[in-house]
Amino acid sequence: MNSYSKAGMATICATATLFTGVSFAAQTDKPGFHPSLSAYYISDNNIYRQATSKISDDILTVSPELLLIKASGKHRFTAKYNGNYASYSSNTSENYTDHFVSLDGLFDFSRKFKANLQVNLDQDHESRGSAGFDPATPTEKQNTWSENRLLGGFTFGRRSAKAQFEMDVTSADRDYTNNAQDARDRKSNGLSARVFYNTGPKSSVFIEAKQNTIDYINPAARNLDSKEEYMHLGFRWDIANKTTGTLKFGSFSKKFDSAAETDGTGSSYEASILWKPKTYSHVTLTLLQAPQESTTTDSYYTSSLMSVDWKHNLSSKLAFDLNLSSGTDDYSGTRKDTLTNASVGLSYKIRRSFELGLNLSSKTRDSSLDSADFDDGVYMLTAKWIKQ
Repeated sequence: MNSYSKAGMATICATATLFTGVSFAAQTDKPGFHPSLSAYYISDNNIYRQATSKISDDILTVSPELLLIKASGKHRFTAKYNGNYASYSSNTSENYTDHFVSLDGLFDFSRKFKANLQVNLDQDHESRGSAGFDPATPTEKQNTWSENRLLGGFTFGRRSAKAQFEMDVTSADRDYTNNAQDARDRKSNGLSARVFYNTGPKSSVFIEAKQNTIDYINPAARNLDSKEEYMHLGFRWDIANKTTGTLKFGSFSKKFDSAAETDGTGSSYEASILWKPKTYSHVTLTLLQAPQESTTTDSYYTSSLMSVDWKHNLSSKLAFDLNLSSGTDDYSGTRKDTLTNASVGLSYKIRRSFELGLNLSSKTRDSSLDSADFDDGVYMLTAKWIKQ
């Protein structure tokens, strides 16, 4: 499939590298059971992401992962669990427990027809400093939510043929579970289709049409039900196995059921480009822009992101990572946030199955709403075990 996710636009600037490792070995796709366990000791000097009266704390996070891969002929089935258990040293009301469960089936019916089906259960939280919130009036606890997602799609046509057709469908049901957030509960359904035309052995041009409908379950004083439509022109390529990527750009429209809300249009784009100048050095460029659901008086906001990540193996055991990202959240003239993030990390592989790391990061938000400004510095020690 060649589907794209809207999740994590400019907010990624604040958190993209916080819980990522440095090494860039690909996750295994071999059939079998593949458990791993990561532990993080984090020192954060502004846990509430506030402009003033900063509060610091130390956080211990444990993240187990269980991955089961089964093959049946050309078909492949995957079951996955990720947990994230965080404990704050002093501010224990910030403690959180996240769970993610995924069941995925990849079906290879023939050389011309392939399909996939995925079911996800996600129990997560919104980090302090998330887009749309005013840190000057923080909630007692971080917002938590639960979401069920169903994703499916198919591809018709061989990759080597002149043309291919893809279609994806998505359905999600999100429920907020604390802090009287019931008015934000919503269901969304999406449909997208793409037509590819090969311009070379490893290059294609494509057009994409996409539609999302968003229905709020418990609307309070406002009805934010809406329909989003996208049209994109895109390219994908693989040049000598050194530069691979997908780029699409176009426009979006967002129309609300209620006349009291403000409809909008704008440009949208997504890109993921990987450059491998050496086998031990990878550079990834990510670009994103799309509308997002708002928690402010604005009907919606437009979020954008540009991120560059450089991963470099200094030796067979020592790896280096540098990430720079910048983005904006534009609230249609009422507020505009500029977010920047810089992080640098080192990891050392003591054994094939055990790795230690150190990560330093700095995050800032410069907002036209003064109380939404913040800067935050984090250092993190990591340990990771992977079953070999």
